[in-house]
Amino acid sequence: MVILALIIYVVWDVIDGIKESDWYNSYLDKKLDKELAILESYDKQEVTDFEQLTEVTKKLRKPRKYTLQQAIDQIELVTQSDDFEGTTRIYFNHVANKDSDHLPMYFDNSLGYATYENIGLSFEIFQNKFYLDVSSNVTDMNLAKGDRLILVFDNKEKIEIVFTSTHLKGYYDTNSYLLNTQQIKLFIDHRLDKWKLISTRRKIYIAGDNSFFEEECLVHDKKVFQGILNYLAKMMMGEYIRINKEAVTA
Repeated sequence: MVILALIIYVVWDVIDGIKESDWYNSYLDKKLDKELAILESYDKQEVTDFEQLTEVTKKLRKPRKYTLQQAIDQIELVTQSDDFEGTTRIYFNHVANKDSDHLPMYFDNSLGYATYENIGLSFEIFQNKFYLDVSSNVTDMNLAKGDRLILVFDNKEKIEIVFTSTHLKGYYDTNSYLLNTQQIKLFIDHRLDKWKLISTRRKIYIAGDNSFFEEECLVHDKKVFQGILNYLAKMMMGEYIRINKEAVTA
């Protein structure tokens, strides 16, 4: 037993000597460096994985952009009747974006306007009359009575609008303009090229050529925009002819 105890003592003494040696300390340093390197590689991989996941998430969240046919397929024609007033309004919904009843026209926002601000165009029939319906959420451009909208088409013809009625207020201010047959035909047969909206009272204006688009808008191409506007005019004209024939034969 005494001999065994002596052997154990000698062994532990040797081990303590090794632990205190420069060689052992160098071994521990290298081992620690190796373990830290492994941990750092895990951290880098986690960062890489997170960055890749973020990029994938961005791509998944990024809205797809409509082709002309896709945009047309989701447009709805809505008929709204008021039995109390005896009126009927026919208008569009889901134009370019979900729950939007106007085709948005964006513009260069370098003057300080927000990127989502836009002028919207659509058509409606109210009491058997064909109107161009205009919307705006642009600061200081609220489509007030006396404001002017100039539309220039690809054949250089123009429609110059002066709003003669008070605008309807809301998140989008709106105002309407009664179109004649020649003006309707211009919307059907030709493509809108550019536009200018003038605030008469404030003496300011904004203008665009439908080559600017807000990121969240599902329409991101001028030709698609022009095609949608042509389609809206043709579809509403067909409805206008139908209800007026019915009114004549009634």
